[in-house]
Amino acid sequence: MLSHYFPAEDKTKFDFFAFTSGDEDSALAFSGEQFKDTVNTQTMWRIGYAKRLRIFDIGATLKWLRYSTKVWKKSRFAADIGIAKQITKKSETNRSLGLSYGLSIANVVQTTVSIQGLEKMPLIIRGGFAVSTNEIAKAGYNDNLLIETGFAIRDSIVNPAVGIQYTLPQGLSFRFGQSTKFSVGAGWDLGEMKINYAYIPMTKHSVIDFAYSFGPGTIGQKENYTN
Repeated sequence: MLSHYFPAEDKTKFDFFAFTSGDEDSALAFSGEQFKDTVNTQTMWRIGYAKRLRIFDIGATLKWLRYSTKVWKKSRFAADIGIAKQITKKSETNRSLGLSYGLSIANVVQTTVSIQGLEKMPLIIRGGFAVSTNEIAKAGYNDNLLIETGFAIRDSIVNPAVGIQYTLPQGLSFRFGQSTKFSVGAGWDLGEMKINYAYIPMTKHSVIDFAYSFGPGTIGQKENYTN
């Protein structure tokens, strides 16, 4: 996946890419991102692994961060952990109901950097759940309604979030969400290739990303069916 952040007026720049490989029971992911402004450059590399267990899915990510200015360069390591579960129940009709929930802790372990202004990264706890309904049409296409809600705790401050996405049978999605800022977006699922766009009216920032899938689905795409 490739992503680019379009600022409104300032001179900041943000780029992101990710690659994921795996099967129905495990997945390995690698990603990198870079943030630039007129003074600083921050680069982050991530490598993560997820495994499907009998009760839930578990994953961990190791991060390497590089800070650069015209005067100095410093690096640090950090790690995230998380669990998730997805359940899909099919009815006798063509409609199915899905429920997923998860919990993650960011920066649970990290190294320190002895530079003023680079304090210890905050411990961030995130959680949430999502409900989706999906109806398969006779032609094999489907429409989908997804409602998500969650929270993030950072520096003892709780930030709730909610989002809604509706997907048409042609693969077109329309979404909006509210967390610290309101955002709207749209996407187009072309099978192996996916295109997404998001816009934040408050800051007038835009984000566009492209994703392409190779081979069979990974752990995040498998459905668990219950009676």
